[in-house]
Amino acid sequence: MALSTYDGHTSVQAVFFDRLPVGFWVHMSANYMQEDYQQRLIWDPALYETTLNAITPDNE
Repeated sequence: MALSTYDGHTSVQAVFFDRLPVGFWVHMSANYMQEDYQQRLIWDPALYETTLNAITPDNE
């Protein structure tokens, strides 16, 4: 949850993983890595698409 100091807008973000490899979780467990990843998911369309493709089963 965050409050913008510029316009007072409040935003909430949640990321849920249901099939996450253990090695990736250990890598992401550092706060800065997790925060950076979540911010990139919001602002980087290529990373967002790559993440969706990686977690979407081939039959969907």
